[in-house]
Amino acid sequence: MARKSRKVVSANENIEYSEKALTSTVRTAVYARMSLEDKVNSESTSIETQIYMLEKYVKDRPYFDHYKTYVDNGFTGTNFERPEFTNMINDIKRGKFDCIIVKDVSRLGRNYLEAGAYLENIFPMFQIRFISVNDNYDSSDPACKRDGLSLPLKNLINEAYSKDLSRKLGTAFRTKQKNGEFIGAYAPYGYLKSKESCNKLVIDEEAAPIVRRIFDMKIKGMSDLAIARQLNEEDIASPFKHRYEQGLVTNEKYAILLWKPGAISDILKNKTYLGHMVQGVHRKSLYHNEKSRRVPETEWVIVENTHVAILRKEIFDEVQEILTMRKIKYFELLSDSPKGIENKLRGIAVCGHCNHKLLITHSSSKSATNYYYRCPKYLDTGEKGCVHKSIRVEDLEDAVYSCINIHMKIFLDCKKTIARLNQTKEAKEKVSSLDYEITEIRRQISRMSKLAGNLYEDYSEHLLTESEYLYTKEKYKSDSEALSARLNEMNLMQNKYGVNYAGSYRWDELVKRYMDVGELSTRMAKEFVKKVKVLSKEDIRVELNYYDEFAEYKAFCEEREKEGLILLTKVV
Repeated sequence: MARKSRKVVSANENIEYSEKALTSTVRTAVYARMSLEDKVNSESTSIETQIYMLEKYVKDRPYFDHYKTYVDNGFTGTNFERPEFTNMINDIKRGKFDCIIVKDVSRLGRNYLEAGAYLENIFPMFQIRFISVNDNYDSSDPACKRDGLSLPLKNLINEAYSKDLSRKLGTAFRTKQKNGEFIGAYAPYGYLKSKESCNKLVIDEEAAPIVRRIFDMKIKGMSDLAIARQLNEEDIASPFKHRYEQGLVTNEKYAILLWKPGAISDILKNKTYLGHMVQGVHRKSLYHNEKSRRVPETEWVIVENTHVAILRKEIFDEVQEILTMRKIKYFELLSDSPKGIENKLRGIAVCGHCNHKLLITHSSSKSATNYYYRCPKYLDTGEKGCVHKSIRVEDLEDAVYSCINIHMKIFLDCKKTIARLNQTKEAKEKVSSLDYEITEIRRQISRMSKLAGNLYEDYSEHLLTESEYLYTKEKYKSDSEALSARLNEMNLMQNKYGVNYAGSYRWDELVKRYMDVGELSTRMAKEFVKKVKVLSKEDIRVELNYYDEFAEYKAFCEEREKEGLILLTKVV
């Protein structure tokens, strides 16, 4: 009988679940993912097929309202730091949709612990319905809720499968690399993947001349920064922007990326332009729980003469010699110049135009070495990226110290003014008045507490009905809370009329510690300053910690001064 009863309950629950699904509209998001490993697995469908299947699943069910499709193409499931997955989670927090649909749970992720955290904690917390089509799983289905084993077990299997696949594919990829076959997601700038075989590189006729020009500019003596700025000024598409224009990447953020010195440096060192296949520069292994890392050049896989070269060897070698000589000169200059200076505003000083954190750089001559806070975006891209250039380190730190010092002096002046006003006859009378009121409030609270304590006894002896008891109890409670709030207010007011009242005790402690130091220190900057925005040498905006408390204290001082003037006028 017990088994029969359970079957009846299950059937009723499923009927109720189905009717609810058909009568309510659910804002739904689709999430699709495919890793590079999936792409080489012959049993895997394409990302386009995956998206089509999921969107059709939504379209065929009128109670789903399709909000958006999130796609991570070429991202491993063992890492949850994927761009579109992150965007999806942010949209969940903003309440953009109520349901997520995936092909199978492995599309969400192959890490057992993290996938479980999303399924069992995060999604339920935000009331997100989760549907895995191929797993026949729907988190709002009572039958699935009762089956607490199958989905976690699939997560565990997915993680084990992913590690096994990583081991097998790692061996396969290494074999391809040694055979001179290209296995990267995107061809190096200047090349394209062959239409006949994605493991072969062919020259990109649009980008290859830019590569040759970069090497030519380097030979002519231009720095990486100067080359990047020149290309930006001529509106030549950077490597990522070029991929976006070719349709290889779809995220619009790539459409505005500019040339940077780092990209120039990578191109100038890349032996791929000699016709050699260079791979295995970075390595990671899920099988060995190894994160991505750059390996020594001796461990790279280099196969010569696998594709058409963009550069002649003598040009490439000439540039390598230039790079070597510049590196030697750079370290010689460092050894001859001061060791450097402390960045007292690290993480605090930002560019007021692009909000990037300012870096300290230096320029040296025979007579002196000067240090500057510079905008990194301007350093990388010139005026195409940002308009702010630099400010001398001592000028910015002096400006910040001056701002802090002015506020410390104002704080001390307020403290002295309040101490003087709080010793007047009128202030002492105010304190006496507050003492009386505080004593009276405490007496009323004590009386209220005793009355409330006697209520239940009156109720148990039938002197009060239940409704009278509950009403009176609530009345005593609200009256007591109001009196306690008033008592706190009076205590604060009494404190303000004390001789040593300093308003913000955090400011009081900081001023005592730093009033006589004479210059900015790293610790002083961190304790006083929240952010420094530099728009120009003349426009520096300092945002102080605890500024609201400072402003409140200053306003109270001004209010007390006005009271003093009014009293003085009455006496006169």
